[in-house]
Amino acid sequence: TPGFLDKINRSNLPMLRLRITSATDAVAGDTIVARIYGFDRETEVTGDVNYVEGSGVVPAPGGEQGVTIDFSGDLGTVASPVFEDGGIDFAVQARRGDEHSGFFLNDPDDEPRLDVTPPTVTAVGPPGVDNDVYTDLEHFALHGTASEAIGEAMLTDGASNTATLFGSADDGFFTLGPVQLDRLAAPRGYTLTVTDLAGNPVDFPTMGNIVQRGAVTGTVAGTLTIEAYDHATLQPIANATVLVDPPVPTVPATNQMVATTDANGVATFSGLAGSSHTVTVVAADYDLTTFYATNAARLSLPLRPLTDATASFTGLAGFQTSVGTTVVIGNNAIDDPAVLTVSTSSGEPNTIPSTAIVANRAQVVTAFGGSIEPSSVPAFTLYGYEMLGPTLLTPTASAPPAPGGGTAESNVALLPASGATANLTMTHSEDFALAAGLDTGNLVGMKPIVRVMAGLEGFGGQALAGLGAAALQSGAQFEMNATYGLPLLTGFLAFSPRLWLVTEARDSGGRISRHRALINLATGGVDDFTDAPGIPVITAPSGPSTGSPLVTYDDVLSALPGTIGLTELTATDPAGRRWRVLRVDPDGASGTESVQLPDLAAAAVTGLLAGTWNIRVENRLFIEFAGPNDFLLSEARREEGSYARSATQSFTVQ
Repeated sequence: TPGFLDKINRSNLPMLRLRITSATDAVAGDTIVARIYGFDRETEVTGDVNYVEGSGVVPAPGGEQGVTIDFSGDLGTVASPVFEDGGIDFAVQARRGDEHSGFFLNDPDDEPRLDVTPPTVTAVGPPGVDNDVYTDLEHFALHGTASEAIGEAMLTDGASNTATLFGSADDGFFTLGPVQLDRLAAPRGYTLTVTDLAGNPVDFPTMGNIVQRGAVTGTVAGTLTIEAYDHATLQPIANATVLVDPPVPTVPATNQMVATTDANGVATFSGLAGSSHTVTVVAADYDLTTFYATNAARLSLPLRPLTDATASFTGLAGFQTSVGTTVVIGNNAIDDPAVLTVSTSSGEPNTIPSTAIVANRAQVVTAFGGSIEPSSVPAFTLYGYEMLGPTLLTPTASAPPAPGGGTAESNVALLPASGATANLTMTHSEDFALAAGLDTGNLVGMKPIVRVMAGLEGFGGQALAGLGAAALQSGAQFEMNATYGLPLLTGFLAFSPRLWLVTEARDSGGRISRHRALINLATGGVDDFTDAPGIPVITAPSGPSTGSPLVTYDDVLSALPGTIGLTELTATDPAGRRWRVLRVDPDGASGTESVQLPDLAAAAVTGLLAGTWNIRVENRLFIEFAGPNDFLLSEARREEGSYARSATQSFTVQ
């Protein structure tokens, strides 16, 4: 079967031919005997091997001739084959009179196989429902589960985009390459066909819809549409309360409009005056989300569930331990945006520490081993990529999503990183004295950490692609070099990897300044477009707040051409419930900025508990060329260009 060499399937089993090339010393009349070994289907003993035998004759003088042996009907029928589905072996012997050769076996790397059972697709996603799959990204990489390992797959969407199989695991979990969605105005249909490892196609294609969440689009002109969805499952939230306030809300509320989402999680407001509004979504059993002072016409807003928002990621890094060697592990689905990577300890160098990841998201898991933290390049001696298999030569499926409250376990095999790595062709210098508000005299570890991260189309967050080292030059200026593994660039080519040199400094007060520069793969250097970001320091409150507080912080975020600046203010109450306030930065660094959290009392909805609120502010600059009213919220982490986090400030709310 084309594309499935040495495989026996439903189409060729009834008329099977085996072609053998005779040896160079063969002569006319030599008999070629061939056997096909497999697991006997008729016996009750597990692993009971049997064989069928056929023969052919070398037709003419001269070696290396093709001899075709007819096995038609010898292996039974599709309904009742002689062998069980699974691996088989070919054995060949030459005979001349009373003489014979030994048996020659097929190369095991050819992986001959008999399989007459067509595959079935048992699930797509999560996240999704039935055959509808959900995404909060502008590129969609479908993953799913089949009844067996998959050899080929093809997805075609309603816009004539296609994607093919990237890799499949033995348990049937598979991952496709990405298709570009941009912003979907409505669900887009898709058709998926799969073929198993032996070349049997699925009997019926899987058909469903691609549903996109998290988009900010359009410019408001009297009508505003809000969609509320569960951040963990991407499913719509019905009966959520939506509040629409003026761009700067008042306490007590004035001119506030209130609606409830329908079964699709949608609420629509008509007849609005003004070109800008603040939107808040509140639902029982969820954190609160506010989008502040936006003039977008449609907002698809995530609410984080109070329980099962995350799963736990753990597992093993497989390598021969040696003194001083530990491992840095990356997972693109890590939940906390302040956590780039996790590391094993010297006491348990093979154990991946338990880490919270976003539930129901496919994972790209990579690992780099050596003396951590490195002080020079090459920055690692071992590397592993779960999606490239233990030899880094066989693309396989991504790590499967884990449900909320569940556990995802990865076993990453690390190999010596000799030859297939690259260092920056020149060092990069960054002055963290320019990061206003960062306590450079009290940096954790006395210097920044350096990582190489990769944005991959179709996956949220970023994957770890390499490690680096920072050396102090003078003051708070550091010189960085880094090493990255080439297998990610070649093995993940379908996902268009974009590499970033990431330098992150954090002080003892919890403030973070994360600088990113794009690695220019043509030159091996970096393209720097911004300084180390300043810290949005929160002004301490003068006293208790009655109702929703006003939060003032240093405005140090300036969006550059081709980027969007996004501020995220998070308030956490004594019970751990959070209120997330998003704001597209409307201008350059302007001294201070104040955010008035909307009044919830007038709408009689339950907000955060009174008492001590812990409030922090995060700034993110991300590459997005469509515009401040045309982007997906989750793309801010995949295309992150800089990140800064304030220290936590306590507010008393009564």
